[in-house]
Parts: sequence; C-alpha cells; structure tokens
Amino acid sequence: MGRHWHFLFNEELTTLNNNGFYSKIDFFIEYSIFAFVIIFLECKFSLNTGEIYV
Repeated sequence: MGRHWHFLFNEELTTLNNNGFYSKIDFFIEYSIFAFVIIFLECKFSLNTGEIYV
C-alpha cells in the first residue's frame, strides 16, 4: 500500500516538474522510507529476542 502510494506520488512529481529539484525530494522520501523500514525491523528483532538496543 505504501509503496503503491509512493509510486503514484513519484509519478505526479515527475509529471509536475522534472528539473532535478523534485528528484532530490524523491531521494529524501525514498531514504526516509528505507530508514523507517530498517528501524522497524530493528525494533521487531529486539522485541523478538527480548533485548533492547539503544
């Protein structure tokens, strides 16, 4: 669901204006989603093992 929304959002930005500015925003969004997934997996892993990582 999130990936599909991101794809549509990316298509809208590309259609709107393709001058490099939006590509930087898209890169930031992509990096944010990637970081969120990594943090989520880290938290899930720590909960499953019973250890807390700070």
